[in-house]
Amino acid sequence: MSRDELERELENLRRRIAELEEQRRQLEKQLAEARESQAAAAIVPPTTQEELAQTLTRMFSRFARLLQADVCIFFVHRTDEDILILHPPTVGIDIISLGAIGTVPRDGLIQHVFAQRVPVIVNDTRESRYPDIRVMQEAGIRNIIMVPLMWDKRDEEQRVVERRAIGVLAVANKRRQLPFSEEDRRILEILARQAASVIAGAQIYIELRERTEQLERAFESVSAGVILVNNNGKISLVNKTALQAFCGGTDGNIIGKPFTQVVTHDKVRSILTTALSEKTELTDEVEIYEPEERIYRVETSVVRDEHGNPTGIVALFSDITEIRRLERMKTEFVSAVSHELRTPLTSIKGFIATLLEDREGYFDAETRYEFYQIIDQETDRLRRLIEDLLNLSRIERGVALQPHWQRVDLEKVIDRVLTIQRSYTDKHQLIADIPEPLPPIVADEDKIDSVLTNLVNNA
Repeated sequence: MSRDELERELENLRRRIAELEEQRRQLEKQLAEARESQAAAAIVPPTTQEELAQTLTRMFSRFARLLQADVCIFFVHRTDEDILILHPPTVGIDIISLGAIGTVPRDGLIQHVFAQRVPVIVNDTRESRYPDIRVMQEAGIRNIIMVPLMWDKRDEEQRVVERRAIGVLAVANKRRQLPFSEEDRRILEILARQAASVIAGAQIYIELRERTEQLERAFESVSAGVILVNNNGKISLVNKTALQAFCGGTDGNIIGKPFTQVVTHDKVRSILTTALSEKTELTDEVEIYEPEERIYRVETSVVRDEHGNPTGIVALFSDITEIRRLERMKTEFVSAVSHELRTPLTSIKGFIATLLEDREGYFDAETRYEFYQIIDQETDRLRRLIEDLLNLSRIERGVALQPHWQRVDLEKVIDRVLTIQRSYTDKHQLIADIPEPLPPIVADEDKIDSVLTNLVNNA
């Protein structure tokens, strides 16, 4: 080889080296931009579906620009149905034009990329035999590069403890009619790791946030009041019921404030103070009078971490107003019925004793018959009182006992009451002075009898 030929060959090599050096600088620039993009995305992670869509739109636009492509799309794997679906957002192409590929066919190339975890480059979609690639070709995609979206789950020491595919990322239509290269594939794999991290992390955060919001809504909707206080005496959680009942309905955020400054009910403050200082479980009752009178059962428990160390206390306030009201109703009812039981028992006992003592036949048959009638009537009355006493279940359900409504001959009731009372004493003369015949009334005869008996007894 002559000297001139060697010099020409050397010049060609220099130009080739310069071209390669320029390509290296371009690749390094692209990689640096990709890493900057990844770092920027990690600073402010998306927290809602809308924020995730906005983040992915910016990210995919940057990916397409880095790879000098016009289109960027991705497919997400739905684990519950085990399918791949085209997922918004898309960059550079209308998602409607790819509607026929909404759900990736099992025999498609996209499914192959996902299942085998391998990247694929198709530089001429017209030559592909895969159905999904043909759909893309009809939508205007000339060439495409696809890589699996691999998500790495790491432990506290940043070691990968789990690696799984969550979808497929693709860029298409390389500008200036150029083909995709292996360098493009390598860059897209780096970018795919960034995208997978953002997508998986955002989905976990969004699901956690939605679940937290559901728990918060449930926490606020429970009828019982809840106050959680940490070891420093500051409120960690409080729901609406407790806020209105024991914190004066305080507006604004009271989380992080000392409970002694927030809880306005003296006895509740004392209970929380004792439970927190002694780290013990307490049970008590408290009453409030505003906005209405209520009674609450207070139960405190110690909150512990995973190691069993106490981190605070939680107080549960159960509204037992209705329970106490029913208990009072039962007590008053039993007391009233017990008192009313004495009247018919006394009457029955008195007339039976009178008849037993009449061994000489002092009372004629008519008088004896009248006594028997009174005993019979008082026995019926006693039976009805016992039935009421046994019917406490109605009171426990909050249903008042209904009077035995009937037409009552008031003169007859008055006469019966006086007859019974005359048998108890010979020191008083009992006279019924009724100027005009009384019309029948609709009432509970037993209750009228009790009222009249009490009036005569107390006279």
